[in-house]
Amino acid sequence: AEVLAADVGRVLGVTVPDMRLVHSTAPEWSQLHTALEGLAPRCRSAQVALDLMKCCQVCIVSEFVAGDSLGRYWTADLAPFTGDRNWAQQLGRVFVLDVVTRNPDRLPCDAMGWMGNLSNIRVDDQMRLVSIDSGIPHLPPRIRGKVRKKDQESILTLLPALLQDPADFVHSLFVTAAGPVDHTALGRDFVLGVRHALTQVAALLPVFEVVQSRLRDVLKEFFALEGEAGAAAALDRTQQFGLTQQVRKFQKPKPKLEKPKPKVTQAKTLQAVYGTGPGTGRRTLDRTGRKTPERSGRPSGPERPPADPNGALDADREVLLEWNDRFAWAGEQVRDHLQTEGLLIRTGFLDEEVAAKHWLGNGYEAKVRFDVMVDRMRWLVEAGRL
Repeated sequence: AEVLAADVGRVLGVTVPDMRLVHSTAPEWSQLHTALEGLAPRCRSAQVALDLMKCCQVCIVSEFVAGDSLGRYWTADLAPFTGDRNWAQQLGRVFVLDVVTRNPDRLPCDAMGWMGNLSNIRVDDQMRLVSIDSGIPHLPPRIRGKVRKKDQESILTLLPALLQDPADFVHSLFVTAAGPVDHTALGRDFVLGVRHALTQVAALLPVFEVVQSRLRDVLKEFFALEGEAGAAAALDRTQQFGLTQQVRKFQKPKPKLEKPKPKVTQAKTLQAVYGTGPGTGRRTLDRTGRKTPERSGRPSGPERPPADPNGALDADREVLLEWNDRFAWAGEQVRDHLQTEGLLIRTGFLDEEVAAKHWLGNGYEAKVRFDVMVDRMRWLVEAGRL
């Protein structure tokens, strides 16, 4: 999501650091791991990154932005910026990007309910504003409608007022700023940046609507299998674990089995836990979680309850693998469309170096982010009368 948001920001004229995605299968992954191992003993952040690499399959390598945060200048002295009109225009573009991506963690804005975090705008050695830590939230289905309604009301109320008379907005934005601040000049330049970004939003919207439509069509068919709420929740919970674990979540509910008699070991086979095929060597887990010795063939002794009473495991696995292929094809279509439009925008989820074999979960994650952006782009265009 950070790569997608940063690429969108670049199209809107926001200065963002260069970054790339590295998958765990790439040679650079091992090089990064080795470098972090050398830094870990004396750098806690390196140790945290090293720990994350053990459970993640992709990481972002971002350009380092030397300098200070805008927050330090904000509380000390904004005088170094007063003679440069570009910096206020840059803030206007950042504001539009944060509205599009629903990012409350950068510019403070009471009307949008944003606390803000000016540390996420860096001032480099050339006194340029560089926006870092962009992102697009994955809103849980249970609050999505409520958040959507609130944001729509805020945007349709705030933006027209800002474009017509930016005085109140600029005053609230710079109320805590130190040093002499010309609100009139800042407001004029801020609105110029907003208008420039809105022009780009209007041009980008139809392109993103096509992407959203393609993802929504294929997901609509997929959700019909189990219902959207169940499918979405399952993908939410299992995205980090990969396709094999997703299989388990999409099984039909198992009927309740009678409780085992005392002192009788109730075992689960590896087939039920990890979805491995029948007839292979496997281990079982007893009630204490301990692994029993490997054995092959069917378990001997009294007949046990089947691992998959509904016989759905293998069938669901094949269905999910088929849909994984369909999502891979949809991802290729999305990338081709963005390239055809001449846009250097990576989806962050449907890029080949990221999705690897987990197109299904990544397709859902991409769809949720495009829903967030397309909604807010439409409201911006409507409010800005573009």
